[in-house]
Amino acid sequence: MRTPRCYLERPLDGGCEIALDPEPRNHCIRVLRLQAGDPLILFNGDGYDYPATLITAQRQQATVRLGTRCENRNEPMLAVHLGLGVTKGDSMELALQKAVELGVSEISPLHCQRSVSRIHSDRTAKRMERWRGILIAACEQCGRSRLPTLHPPRPLSDWLASIGPESARRLLLEPRSTQGLSAIEPAASVVLLIGPEGGVSEGERSLSALHGFQEIHLGPRILRAETAPIAALAALHALWGDLQ
Repeated sequence: MRTPRCYLERPLDGGCEIALDPEPRNHCIRVLRLQAGDPLILFNGDGYDYPATLITAQRQQATVRLGTRCENRNEPMLAVHLGLGVTKGDSMELALQKAVELGVSEISPLHCQRSVSRIHSDRTAKRMERWRGILIAACEQCGRSRLPTLHPPRPLSDWLASIGPESARRLLLEPRSTQGLSAIEPAASVVLLIGPEGGVSEGERSLSALHGFQEIHLGPRILRAETAPIAALAALHALWGDLQ
């Protein structure tokens, strides 16, 4: 059986005993039905795993004893900052989840001209909290110990004016492009832009080019908004990263 993983947003130190926070406690005790003596792995986003043993396992209290921390080697070789046009609820959440599993380093939700769904300012905090929960759950599932950086939603034009560094390869996924990913010189870091339902507009396409983005396609078929980032990230890590 695979050892369960739990994220705790606090400093962790090998050799000490700590009480689990309510949410991970509920997941371990009520969902996974772990019992005293069972092993688990804690992480807090610092890049290390903290092997632990469950000491007490009650619905109102669960404590663990931490072992010696160890370096997590599941982080990707290729750094990818994904600029993703905001799509409707379920498809956006699926894209975020799979992006984490496929090794994304940063995610910027973007308001584009063709975005069907838009996040009003009074709902941004709530949506960010939900998205962050999805990222945490994906890290727990796939074995990563660093949470990808999740930036607040912003207009595409603002994001284009702010991104860096210049050394990163800048790619726009565009079905009308005449070149595939294999035609692009490999790089150690990538900024990948993918539009929402309907893709980017002509104006956004031109603006992206002014900011140094090269257009690429992923073959002859048109991919859905939630499929495109999955396919693009898998291709990038297969060609330039560690999916080999």
